[in-house]
Amino acid sequence: MDYDASPLNQALGSIVKGLRTAALDYPDMPINKKLIKEHFAEEIRMLNDKYPKEAAQKKALQDLIAKEGYPDINFGGSLYKVDLPDEQIAKMLDWDKPLSQQSKEIQDALKSLQDDLSAVYSKTAGDAYNYAAKRYGGEMVSKKLREAGIPGIRYLDGSSRKAGEGSSNYVVFPGNEDMLNILERNGQKLKEGS
Repeated sequence: MDYDASPLNQALGSIVKGLRTAALDYPDMPINKKLIKEHFAEEIRMLNDKYPKEAAQKKALQDLIAKEGYPDINFGGSLYKVDLPDEQIAKMLDWDKPLSQQSKEIQDALKSLQDDLSAVYSKTAGDAYNYAAKRYGGEMVSKKLREAGIPGIRYLDGSSRKAGEGSSNYVVFPGNEDMLNILERNGQKLKEGS
């Protein structure tokens, strides 16, 4: 499959990525025309202020809006309610806390990937993960952490991020899916064993 690297597709890709992040951080927020317009306006502003060399993307978005209006963006798929056992949450890499405040298992697992973590030791575990991922790739880092008994990451959700505390989102590394118990799909309770 060929990737269409046209300025319009690049700009739309950035908008869809922003909307997906918003949908994950605020699952009760409806993805509607107002939100789509806000993301288009923000992308155009960013292209104008921070990335003036990407004028072709800005023009492509403005032309699309003028010609066809704002597109409908439907993510499809399903929304699941999942139970993640508390004992697994306690083992997760806390993305927003400094590496120095992580468990010894997490520090040892990241150290085994990168001999010198001093450059990121006082920064967040997310920085340490990204530091190692640049060298080995995110898939290898996730695999190494999983093998060390770290089932995934937790990070503050959108409403908690500014406060630095509150509720979190969770990502389970591939290979750990069996620890999850799916309770609902699209608001419908699932029967035992489904």
